[in-house]
Amino acid sequence: DASDVGIVKAHDGIEIITKGPDCCGISDGLLKEDERIAIYLQNNSVEQLWFSEIRVSGVVYNFTTYTDFPPPFGIGGWDQNWVKPQQGEYVILLGHDGRKDGDLLKFPNPSMQPGEIITLLVDLDKTYSVPRDAQFKLTTTNGNIFVSTIIMGQSSP
Repeated sequence: DASDVGIVKAHDGIEIITKGPDCCGISDGLLKEDERIAIYLQNNSVEQLWFSEIRVSGVVYNFTTYTDFPPPFGIGGWDQNWVKPQQGEYVILLGHDGRKDGDLLKFPNPSMQPGEIITLLVDLDKTYSVPRDAQFKLTTTNGNIFVSTIIMGQSSP
């Protein structure tokens, strides 16, 4: 979900705030750096996948786990001082625990179990005009490469 809106949805319908009061506006024709997009992935293999590298439009993004912040280790609201991820980082969102801002995140390694569905919440490292195609590339530690196209400014069906 790379919609040009203030809230995108995770794979299970969770609404995620993607823009802050001091950043970027809503539906402004741009996905600006430090805005967030949600990328849905499903592991259809019978083995666990370990991520070696994630790229969006050629930019490498780094996995973060939030271990440097106090609980609840969630994505957090834009009005908090410890908002993460930061530009060029992503987290793996597994689901929601039912509490406000109670996001369940993947710790400590970027990976997926067989059959698992996840959302990569990516904090953009550069600004994109919308609509615009952007390549998404996932490389596993086994050397497998998966490539797809994200349409910046649109959500997936």
